[in-house]
Amino acid sequence: MNALSSLRDPLPAAPRWLLAAIGGAGLAALVVVLAPTAVARRLTVSTLPAGADLTYARDLLRYLAIAAAVMLVVLAAWWRLAPRFRMLDLGRWVLAATLAVYVAAALSMWWYVDDDAGISFTFARNLADGHGLIFNPGEPPVEGYSNPLWVALLAGARLAHLDIILTAKVLGLACGVLGLLVLWRAVRALHPVAWLALPLAGLNAAAVVWTNSGLENALHALLLIATVVLLPAAEQRSRARVALIIVLCMLTVSRPEGLMFALAAATYLAVRAWRRHQRWWPALGVAVLPLLVFAGMVIFRLTYFGDPLPNTFYAKASSSNPLRLLNPNSGGWAYVAEAVSGCGWTLGLLPILIALAAAGRGTVVSSAGVVVAAQLFFVVTVGGDWMKEFRFIAPIVPAVSLLIGAGLARIVELLQRAGLAAWRPGVACGVLTSLIVYPQVQRLIAFAHDPTTPLTTVAAIGDYFKDLGAKAGLEDPLLLHHDAGGTSFLSRIHLLDLAGLCDRTIAHGWRDHEAMRRYIFEERRPDFIYSGPHFAQRIGLEEFPDFQRDYVPLPPAPTPELDGYIRRVRRDLYPRIFGRPAPPAELGAPSDATNE
Repeated sequence: MNALSSLRDPLPAAPRWLLAAIGGAGLAALVVVLAPTAVARRLTVSTLPAGADLTYARDLLRYLAIAAAVMLVVLAAWWRLAPRFRMLDLGRWVLAATLAVYVAAALSMWWYVDDDAGISFTFARNLADGHGLIFNPGEPPVEGYSNPLWVALLAGARLAHLDIILTAKVLGLACGVLGLLVLWRAVRALHPVAWLALPLAGLNAAAVVWTNSGLENALHALLLIATVVLLPAAEQRSRARVALIIVLCMLTVSRPEGLMFALAAATYLAVRAWRRHQRWWPALGVAVLPLLVFAGMVIFRLTYFGDPLPNTFYAKASSSNPLRLLNPNSGGWAYVAEAVSGCGWTLGLLPILIALAAAGRGTVVSSAGVVVAAQLFFVVTVGGDWMKEFRFIAPIVPAVSLLIGAGLARIVELLQRAGLAAWRPGVACGVLTSLIVYPQVQRLIAFAHDPTTPLTTVAAIGDYFKDLGAKAGLEDPLLLHHDAGGTSFLSRIHLLDLAGLCDRTIAHGWRDHEAMRRYIFEERRPDFIYSGPHFAQRIGLEEFPDFQRDYVPLPPAPTPELDGYIRRVRRDLYPRIFGRPAPPAELGAPSDATNE
């Protein structure tokens, strides 16, 4: 029995290099458990500033080491009993170890909820409480979210008297685990080296962060990897085709770009049928029901919200342009290039190309290529995303990992045919996988040190202005601000969303500065203004005479986190809050930041 075939059999027949690898992993886990601070300091010396808090780094390393140690102890015990019970092969242990490490990494990020998730939480709460799909009580409906299916699931959780945030976290973790299980289904029939796709996906920083952020990314990623598995099976089995149609309908409801995957899947099946000289038009049927679902959503939006597309599209994606695909210098392509480097996929580009070139038609490898291409089309068209750790790339991490694993497996097969011992390229592939995974741990630690708009941080801003409103005798103060999650869901302050995501007038008219002046300062007249430079400058906020005349800077905030580019209060409220006259209008500087 050669070394490669032993990978598929119980471990007593495993080669010596595998025993050495397991022993080395156990020793590394022991070092981390005994000296987490020293290991964390050495690991983060190039990613964190000197003197940075290492609490999260220690916790993450400790979680990962404990997960690895537990898996190794169980593996050793099973090894002893395997000749008698012959339980599991190595592939299933790779799956189990990956799941343990992924759950450990996810639990280390349990504290993080992105502020955008709070917007979905607010709509889910208002829907479950019988107010409809509204953002502020008493205002018209607005589709300020991009994830209808996720909002519906969270609304159902609230109806069941479950906590929305906890439900979102648990659902995200469950979808992440299910996504890895589906990925295992896709790679288990391939060459054993392809199993390396599991750790590549399970410990990817983008996947860990965004599948546990409270947003719909984990659900979207699960539906995409399910599409990868079901697409080739749908050609032979009617049940698989029905399951594929259901998944594509869920994708259509999950995200605005979801219909794109249904069209891509239908095109793929039609081309496959045409190449086999069969009737190709029946294959287009997989897109019929998703198209009907999309049409129903458009009709609902027009009748309920007054727009055919989500309000978020008009606020931030109305400049989307497919012609960006032809411009290699566009922001979308720059985003993809940065994601390739940040996700550690630079080393995997050659295996990806080899996997796609060698992919048999009608395989999970070719369908993974279709899904990845469709998502990249969307990413480049919208110009990427500003959030850290590549939120728009995270949903295709399992599919890209599958391509890398399949490419590595193809390389090993070619080397085997050249007469090279199977275990040697297998070890090389394992080392390459480690080189891809290792920086992901560093990226997780760096993200935890400086995360993207945490929900609680934004809620602190809302609480601050709510307290000022109470001092002014306002029962329901109105805050003009561009972060709408924590302020609306946790603080419950009445918010005028300067970013336009949850305000239809701003989303449609932010380019018309005079219209914005009338709407903000004559119609709405916010009590407080808190803004960063981007959104203030986008509508010319500081140039409006109403802004300089009617609003004055606030005194320094009690904490640096509450100091912003613009922090203002309506002039007539200033004496009621601070007990002294408001400063003269000419003291109002273009920027109110106190520690730029």
